[in-house]
Amino acid sequence: MKKIIFSATVIFALLFCVSCKKNDPEGVAKSFLSSLQKENYYKAADCCYYDCKPEELEGRHNAVQLYCEIYGRNIQKNGGIKSFTIDKVEENGDNAVVTATISFGNGKTITQKTKTKKIDGKWYLQM
Repeated sequence: MKKIIFSATVIFALLFCVSCKKNDPEGVAKSFLSSLQKENYYKAADCCYYDCKPEELEGRHNAVQLYCEIYGRNIQKNGGIKSFTIDKVEENGDNAVVTATISFGNGKTITQKTKTKKIDGKWYLQM
């Protein structure tokens, strides 16, 4: 019984920590880029903010997922994401701009700025 309680506590703590990583502008940008790096486009789409009516949400999520898949194909053409760093976070209330440097497997490097927005206490990328 103690092992079950301990295991449940460890799993809960890990889940809590994972969700905490995403709850700031840097964390959501890292989660998005990491998901693209792993070709997990559904998870990448979950990092995005959808400015739409509730009945349009599923369609909007599918559109962003498709965008991520197309973006992912371009990433793969460059040898995949080798690494990325978050260079700067400019936070202004419930909005922020995250600057990241992305290195690809073919040696190319780009610097990208991404807008983020805090909605109901959670940070999302603005699409």
